[in-house]
Amino acid sequence: MKNNKRNIILIALLFFVVAVSIGYAFLSSTLNITGTANVTNQTWDVHFENIANATASSSDVTVVTPAYIEEADSEHTPADETDDKTVKFTVTFKKPNDSYTFNVDVVNDGTLPAKVHEIIKTIPAGDATTYLNYTVSNLSEDEVIQPNTSKTLTVTASMKDLDYLPSQSFTATLAFSAEFRQVDPSE
Repeated sequence: MKNNKRNIILIALLFFVVAVSIGYAFLSSTLNITGTANVTNQTWDVHFENIANATASSSDVTVVTPAYIEEADSEHTPADETDDKTVKFTVTFKKPNDSYTFNVDVVNDGTLPAKVHEIIKTIPAGDATTYLNYTVSNLSEDEVIQPNTSKTLTVTASMKDLDYLPSQSFTATLAFSAEFRQVDPSE
């Protein structure tokens, strides 16, 4: 029994010495990490510019307000948003197939790629949806606009060719905007 007790004490003492040795080796080791990292300045600047080639299909089309890029009220625009992301225009149509077309550039002057999250076409409620076709072509959702590039869009509003016509000329104020987001590098 005495031998058995002594063996247990020796084994415990041996484990203690091994544990202290491992602990000392672990705590006395030094880990050195060296390296450099460079962070560059990134900018976000996606906006509309250069409205061009505005044309009416006939002299019956009256451009009440030519297409323009709306500058947001800086008092109500958050600091991280670009002010020029909405294009507006007002046009009067008198007969079917009358149209108003123009080009506008979407420009990415930033250093980050921009992904089109949503294209928002604003059409007044009521008769406008019945009588108008309204398209923004050459831009689609999830499309990526690379840094320091631009893309020309074509915007067309036209009166539908319907069997029934409005009782008088038809005026509509239309707008479109786009929401852009930073490209997720994990995609």
